[in-house]
Amino acid sequence: MLAEKARTDSRLKVFSIPQAEFGHGKTRNYAIGLCRGDFAVLITQDAEPLNTDWLRFLVESVAAVPDSAGGFGRHAPFPETNPFVARDLNNHFDALARMPAERYIRDRAEYDRDVGLRQTLHFHSDNNACIRKAYWQQHPLPEIPFGEDQAWARGVMERGDKLVYVDGAVVRHAHNFGPLENYKRAKEEAVYYAREFGYVLEKRPLRALRRSFRQTFRDVKYFLGLPKPRPSWKWICLVGPLNLARRLGYWRGAKIAFLSNCSEVSGKKGT
Repeated sequence: MLAEKARTDSRLKVFSIPQAEFGHGKTRNYAIGLCRGDFAVLITQDAEPLNTDWLRFLVESVAAVPDSAGGFGRHAPFPETNPFVARDLNNHFDALARMPAERYIRDRAEYDRDVGLRQTLHFHSDNNACIRKAYWQQHPLPEIPFGEDQAWARGVMERGDKLVYVDGAVVRHAHNFGPLENYKRAKEEAVYYAREFGYVLEKRPLRALRRSFRQTFRDVKYFLGLPKPRPSWKWICLVGPLNLARRLGYWRGAKIAFLSNCSEVSGKKGT
C-alpha cells in the first residue's frame, strides 16, 4: 500500500531489503540512517496509529525535551484483542502514565538495587517510537536477534540520558497468540532477558504450574466480573492453556539460557 502511494507522492520514498538480511536492530539502523531529518519515527507493520495527531504528538513531545535521546508512545488493544491481553496492556501503560514523562535514573543506587525500577526504566518499544538522530549517530541500536529496543534504552538510562514517554501518541498493537505461539514467544523472551539483563523469569517447572493455575483463577474471576455484553466465552476456554504455555515457556527459556551460559563458560576454561 505504501509503495503504491509513493508512486504518486514525491514526498514518500520506499526502501526494501531482502528478507534474509532482516535483523531487528540491523534493519532499523539502516532505516534510521536513510532519514534526513532530526528525528526518526519507528513503527511496525502490525501497529496502527489511533488518530491523525499521532505522528505530530510523538515528535513534538520528544523535541520538547532537548536533552532526550528519544521516546515512545502508548499501545492500545484492538477491539477483538484477547480481553486478558487487553487488560494487561492497558494496566502496563496506565502505570507508565502515572510516572513522570521524562524517564531517567534519579538515584543510581536505587536503580542498581531495585529490579522492578530497572525493568520499568529500560522498557521501550520500537513498535511506536521516536529517536533523535544525533543521539543515534553516537549510540545506534544494538544488532541483536531480539529486544534491541530495551537493550538500547538500558544504555540510554545508564549513560545518564533521558527518554520520554508520550501517553497521547497511541497505536493499536496487540497479539492474539494461541498456546503454541505463546509458548514460543515466552521462551524467546526468557532467553533474551536472562542473557541481556540477568533476569530469570521462571526457575522451576512446578512453580510455573502453580503460577499458571493461580493466574487462570484470577483471570476467570476478572472475566465473570466484566459488564455485559462480555467478550466471547472462547477466551475462558483458552485462558488456562495460554497461561500454562507462557509460564512453561519462561521456564524453558531460562533453562536454555542457563545451559548456554554454562557451555560458554566451560568452553572458555578449556581454551
